[in-house]
Amino acid sequence: MVGLMARSPSADLRWQAAYEIEERNRSRGRRRPLGTQLAPLAPLAPHLRRHLAEYPTRHEANSEIARLLWQLDHDLDEVLPVLRPALSISPQSAYDYTRHPPPAAIRAAAELGEHAGPLVDLIRVALRNPLAWLRVVAAEALARLGAADPDELIPAILPDPERCTQWLWVAAEPALDLLAELQTVPAAPRLTGWLTTDQRVQANVDDTVRIDERFQARVRQLLADLNPG
Repeated sequence: MVGLMARSPSADLRWQAAYEIEERNRSRGRRRPLGTQLAPLAPLAPHLRRHLAEYPTRHEANSEIARLLWQLDHDLDEVLPVLRPALSISPQSAYDYTRHPPPAAIRAAAELGEHAGPLVDLIRVALRNPLAWLRVVAAEALARLGAADPDELIPAILPDPERCTQWLWVAAEPALDLLAELQTVPAAPRLTGWLTTDQRVQANVDDTVRIDERFQARVRQLLADLNPG
C-alpha cells in the first residue's frame, strides 16, 4: 500500500500477503470478512494506527487501513473518524471527475454492517457522482447494508440508453453483475433498450466488437433470468 511508513522486511511480507489475500477474495466475489486470515496483521496494528495519525489526508490508504482495523478490533470509534472525511469528498460540479470518495472507503463502510448508519447518507451522495463506476460501488454498498430498495438503485447504475452519451464497460460490467444479484425486474425496460438502441458501451478501441458482443450476451441472459418462462 502506497504511503505506509518503512517497516521490517518480515512485517512488509506479512502485510503484503494479507493484502493480496483480501484483493484476491474481493475479485472472486467473496464478501465475508476475512477473520482469522487477518490475524497475522495484529502485530502491525500500531504501525497502521500511526499512519492514520501522521497522514490523515491519504484517504484511499487510510480507508483500507480502517477496514483492516475494523476486522481486527471492531472499534467503531476508531474507524468512523477515518471513513467519514473520506466519504465526504464530493465533486464540485457535474463535470468534476477528480474529486470523489475512494471506493475503499465505501467498501469499508459496507463492512460495518448495522454500525454503518452514520455513513449511509454520505454513501447515498455517491449515487449522484459523475463517475458511473463509483455509483455502482455505492449502490452495491447500500444494497448490502439494506439501506436502499434495489429498484431505486436502477437509475444510478443503469443509464437510460436514449439519454446516455457514454457508458463505459468498466462501469457497465459491475452494474450488470449487481443487477443480476439483486434481480431487479423493473430494470428490464432499460436493459431491453440497450439491445435496441444504436448506443453501445465503450471500451478500448481494439476491443469494441468483442466487448459489444459480450455486453449484449450478458444483457440477454440477465433479461432471461428476470423474466423466466
